[in-house]
Amino acid sequence: MLSRVLKDADYTLEDVLAVDLENLRLAAMEERPNLANAVHGLQASLRKGDFGARPLDCEYCHLRSVCRISARRLSEMAEVD
Repeated sequence: MLSRVLKDADYTLEDVLAVDLENLRLAAMEERPNLANAVHGLQASLRKGDFGARPLDCEYCHLRSVCRISARRLSEMAEVD
């Protein structure tokens, strides 16, 4: 995922991982990806009560076999069948 963000971009890994206030504001104003801003945005939407379904599921994830969330979902699905 990170390689897609940095593939043909005008910013660096340091820009994406920056946490100082100046760089956070600059990234937000220029709409450049920044991990801290993304987490803050997600947290804000959760605090507003946005728990909506997302279009992606665990099928694509390579950690699915060891993920506690996937394991719980699979056992719940087996009980329904």
